[in-house]
Amino acid sequence: MRRYFWVFALVVLALLLSLTSCSQPQPYGTIKGVQEIYTLGSTVTIEWYTVNYEKANVPYEIVISTPDGSEITIPATEESYSFVPEEVGEYTVSLYGGEKDNQTLLDSVNFFVTSLEFVKPEDGEIIGGPTWDGTVTVAWEELSGAPVEYQYSFDGENWTDVDSTSVKLMGLSDGNYKFYLKIKGIDMPPLTRKFSVDTTPPQLYFIGGSREHQYLWDGDFDPNGRYEEFEWSSSEDVKYLLVRFYLFDTELGRRVGRINLVDSDGDGVYDDLKILSIASSTEHKWYYITTNPKYWVMVISDKEMYIPGFDIDETGASTFVGWTKVGFNVSNKLKLFIGFEAYDKVMNSTDPYLTAYQLVNLNERYETQNEPTLKVDKISAKVDQESSKLYIPITAENLKSYLSKEEHYSNETDKDTTFSSDLLYMQIPVVYSTNLTLSDVEWSNFWEGKKELNYYKVDDSASVVEYTGGDVVYLYKGFVNGGDESEPVEDTVLATLVFDINNSSSSIANIRIWYEGDFTKYPNFKDIPNVILTDNLGRQIDGVIVDNAAVLVPFEGGEK
Repeated sequence: MRRYFWVFALVVLALLLSLTSCSQPQPYGTIKGVQEIYTLGSTVTIEWYTVNYEKANVPYEIVISTPDGSEITIPATEESYSFVPEEVGEYTVSLYGGEKDNQTLLDSVNFFVTSLEFVKPEDGEIIGGPTWDGTVTVAWEELSGAPVEYQYSFDGENWTDVDSTSVKLMGLSDGNYKFYLKIKGIDMPPLTRKFSVDTTPPQLYFIGGSREHQYLWDGDFDPNGRYEEFEWSSSEDVKYLLVRFYLFDTELGRRVGRINLVDSDGDGVYDDLKILSIASSTEHKWYYITTNPKYWVMVISDKEMYIPGFDIDETGASTFVGWTKVGFNVSNKLKLFIGFEAYDKVMNSTDPYLTAYQLVNLNERYETQNEPTLKVDKISAKVDQESSKLYIPITAENLKSYLSKEEHYSNETDKDTTFSSDLLYMQIPVVYSTNLTLSDVEWSNFWEGKKELNYYKVDDSASVVEYTGGDVVYLYKGFVNGGDESEPVEDTVLATLVFDINNSSSSIANIRIWYEGDFTKYPNFKDIPNVILTDNLGRQIDGVIVDNAAVLVPFEGGEK
């Protein structure tokens, strides 16, 4: 009977031990951050990840086995360990978890330490440029000082024996290369050095004349006026991009003059041009575009220009070249010719006269005095002091004559068919200061022979006032075929805004046509419309200038 008791007790004890073992958390961890080969004297950093449990503290440790058979043991209480190996050969890093008498091997990795170190080229170096002699020298040193022989393999070729510490490579074409190096007779992975050869200048690709954009820049630039916008991209990263300007005679087919930008008042903004003879090459200035211009854009109009970069003078001083007050009002015969010179990282450069240039057309649709322009008419603004009312006309000068043309744009090769001459719809947002209250909109009979449908809406919400600086009235005007109104036709006036003056003291009213060139910057205000003009097919009518300069009207306050 006693024998059965002891058997039963041993079974119960084994069961309890088994349950206790199952209830203990199991260690888990991995080693990371170890590369395959290091150079003697460099720092090796070993990183690891382990799981720590709240109710049970599972110990972990790192064991590093060195080539001479010794071991370095580190309690894995941190997340990394760094040391400098002193021996050449193979190392093993092991991660253990659990108590000392019951450890589990969780992860193990090997790495090698070599006595070889590359001297040149730098890893990832680009070799080439106009002064390169066509030779790539790969050099290294043996840090232990022991006499050894080497083997190298270039770009996956067979191994070659060499007893010197450098190799010259010649006749390489443009491309990426790898050079492998090891000590002869030593069984370990080779050192690898990557480099590339580049003797080809960057190629620039242009997309020009994108005048169909509905929205361009901000209020400092005529959003839909006479401009040339062109973009470029490069076949590779560009270190420097230079640009300069010429006059080009389309009848002669060559450049006939050089153009420098001039800052006449020294305020850092170019406001004039200096025309040089074509022979004055030494005086002709380059302008640096310095914003890593692998892909960029330039906008030029008859009034302004935008270049994203800097002008560097002979002393090394730089002047920002951004919006300028000067434009290029050239004729159909004389075009603006822009030469680009691009340099890559090793100073291979394009030929700006053969491969990188843009010919700009600006004056093909109308002369400056005939520009179709939407604006707030300050000259015709009127203050009625007795009734405390302000009358502000919104005008469209030269719009009807511009739309009546059969051809809106043409050059030697094609015609611009962006829109037809049949105006269908206009949408004009006008911002006005909060010392005014819109009481009425007096619509004019603008287009003879068309029935006009008019509507307006005011938005004085807090978010709009915060964003625009005032309340907004949206003017909507549609044109349909049918009986014309009986009122006399106005040549330029679309509508007259009638405001009540709120202030009892003297003040200034501020009214302007709203224009925002890029609503993606302000997603909370994406519903604020821009100026829109469309034809009878719903296509955007381009070429119409929106004058969104603020009109300031002083008035004397008084009780109504």
